[in-house]
Amino acid sequence: MATKKKDSKKKKIAEPMPSLIFQNVKAEASPQAKQEKITERPLFKPQQVPAIRGAKIWLWAGVGIFSLTILLLWGWAMKIRLDTFSWQKTPENKIVQTAKTDWDKYFTETKTLEENKNKIKDALGQILANISTTTTISTSTTATSTK
Repeated sequence: MATKKKDSKKKKIAEPMPSLIFQNVKAEASPQAKQEKITERPLFKPQQVPAIRGAKIWLWAGVGIFSLTILLLWGWAMKIRLDTFSWQKTPENKIVQTAKTDWDKYFTETKTLEENKNKIKDALGQILANISTTTTISTSTTATSTK
């Protein structure tokens, strides 16, 4: 049985290939196609001329110097602009200052209120302590006199 399977595979391989596939295989294997690939040359091949290399170096040096000049002038202009800017004259500064004063005023008022609350608590604590001591003294004297 094994030989029958191998024979059937050989028969399938030996069958003729379709014409389109066979033509493609034949065109790739032909010696003319190999010669055409070898003889093909690019239409334009850049030449390395020393004068052109020097010109490119000068071009890039000029572009770099020009870009650096623009960058330095831009930085200098920004520095001048920021130096002349006065925070004190802006409306935002007024808003910040009013917020600071309101904040300070609120906390000083709150602090005094807290101090007043603590004074009242201390006073109430003393009054309650006085009341509790006087009630214990008066109850002890009445108890002794009834005997």
